[in-house]
Amino acid sequence: MSFRSRLFLAFLLLLLVPLGVLAIGVRREMERRVTTEYRERVRSLAELVRLDLAREGEQITRRLAALRRELASDNRFRTAAVQEDPAMRAWQLDWAGDARGPTGLDYLWLQDSAGRVLSSGHFRNEFDRVEPDLARLLATAGGVPALLRARTANGEVLVVARTDSFRVAGRLYRLIGGKALDIPALAPAAQARGLGVHLRLPDQPSGSGDSLGLADAFAVTLVDAREPGSVTADTASVIVTQSLAPLAALPPPCSSPSGSRPG
Repeated sequence: MSFRSRLFLAFLLLLLVPLGVLAIGVRREMERRVTTEYRERVRSLAELVRLDLAREGEQITRRLAALRRELASDNRFRTAAVQEDPAMRAWQLDWAGDARGPTGLDYLWLQDSAGRVLSSGHFRNEFDRVEPDLARLLATAGGVPALLRARTANGEVLVVARTDSFRVAGRLYRLIGGKALDIPALAPAAQARGLGVHLRLPDQPSGSGDSLGLADAFAVTLVDAREPGSVTADTASVIVTQSLAPLAALPPPCSSPSGSRPG
């Protein structure tokens, strides 16, 4: 090899090494910035979903309050509360089914002080079922409303649930109402940005929703009332994930735009 060739290769090496180091540094900085942006997206969406669930709970609370006021002032209910009138009993059994539709609730129970179901809007044949702990367990959820697993005539349902109570003729009554949980509706634009929202129930594997990339999660109270006489409380997780596929699609350091080797 001639001196000129050796000199050319030396200059070429001196040129390529800094460029390679620069390319690696640029890629790492790009990865760091994109990852930081994704983490902020995940955190922000998790907070948004939490706020949306809280707002859903507030709407349910307002609807139950309207039903409470309606019942407390309804002479038919007051008569049913004081007298054993068969006609009023039939009206009471149908009340929750008639009230559920106009309020937009998917789940509605009216209970007496002992927890006995007086009227069920989502499953009429649940009248006289006794669940004294259900309202208490739902009330412990705090700011983010509890989720309730329940049964209907058509199968199981998972609802965002709230409770309310009132007195008529000195007797305590409780309302339990809820709306079906719609995870995609909580974050309709998330999927287009590589984000996902998942609900992990206690009986699901721990890695079922949080192995897709970056993730953030918050806990919600889950009350299971599917089996009569066996109401239990546990914890579910709402998980927000961000796919890292765009990071994997970044070009490697030193690759040419065409993907071919320079001639």
